[in-house]
Amino acid sequence: MGENDRTICCTDTNGVALVAIQALHRELTELRGEVAALRAGSSPRTAPAGPERPAGDEDDLADGAPT
Repeated sequence: MGENDRTICCTDTNGVALVAIQALHRELTELRGEVAALRAGSSPRTAPAGPERPAGDEDDLADGAPT
């Protein structure tokens, strides 16, 4: 890979980085397609789902004190 068995040339590291970026791009493209398919198959929502809070948490936040 490099000039000897103890070093690696910068062009080799750039090639490794490029292959990694291409793999991440491919994965991102697949995931975006999966998300689009899931959104198309789900019922429409008015707001994105967030973590569910137990009943009564709204009152705890009214005074502005963290819980």
